[in-house]
Amino acid sequence: MKNKPYIFLILLMAIYLPTLQAQTRKQKSILKLAQQEYSQFRFSYAIPAFKQYLSYQNKDTVALVQLGICYQKVNQYDSAIKYFDLAVLSGVQYNAAMAEAYAMVEQYDKATSIYQRLIELNKTKLADARFYGFTNTKKMLGDSLDFKVFNTKINTGYNEFNGVLYQNGLVYESNQFNKVISKKKFFLLNWFTFKRNILIPEFAWDGAGYTQLYIYPNIDSIRTDITTASKWNEKKPLKNYTDYSTNTPNDTKKSISTYGVQHLKGVGYENSKRFDVFERDKMNLGAVSFTA
Repeated sequence: MKNKPYIFLILLMAIYLPTLQAQTRKQKSILKLAQQEYSQFRFSYAIPAFKQYLSYQNKDTVALVQLGICYQKVNQYDSAIKYFDLAVLSGVQYNAAMAEAYAMVEQYDKATSIYQRLIELNKTKLADARFYGFTNTKKMLGDSLDFKVFNTKINTGYNEFNGVLYQNGLVYESNQFNKVISKKKFFLLNWFTFKRNILIPEFAWDGAGYTQLYIYPNIDSIRTDITTASKWNEKKPLKNYTDYSTNTPNDTKKSISTYGVQHLKGVGYENSKRFDVFERDKMNLGAVSFTA
């Protein structure tokens, strides 16, 4: 009878150890996936994998820093700072990337203090220049009196940039999605069309579309008082991690409905159209210029 506790312990270990080993294997596979996506610049897809892994291993400083960098690469600086700070609390030293993240949310004092530490450790021209800039923001903003910023009708929740005058209008880049599914009278054709249209090209760096060229026909009517807020739409991990694509970041076709990409329109979206001289669906196009 004295051996009963030992028998119970052995039985408990026989049940528990395989479960623990399975959990460890799962964690390793999730981390491997996250770092694979990270190394191939698919930052928007590395994010949910890193977060899933950190839900098990929340003190892994390498994963925390890499997750912060992922958020920084997709311009989500508040989230980047959150994970950088968690990494620092776990023993990581501040670096220049962290300083730049603080600067992007206008926390110049914090950026300055980080650069001051970096200069004390290793004085470089770049660190000196950034330190000087963040301690003299009035000089940096001095030319703001020379121009005025206003909203335009081409703005969507995605990115519009690199505008160039062309004839009476403006040619610009945008990574917005433009998916229009036409309804068929016969319901089975609708199902086929839906299945075909959800697989549209996506740039996995930020999980949005590839940048294409658009044209707004008349710049005289481009201004507006309405603002279009951008919205980060975070990806969700799949149930089966083997479903992730192994293609390069410039060659992805993923099921948009699976990852929840929203199709946002600007207030003047209907007035813009694709500048289809160079139309492609799996390349980032731009910038463009025109000559006589």
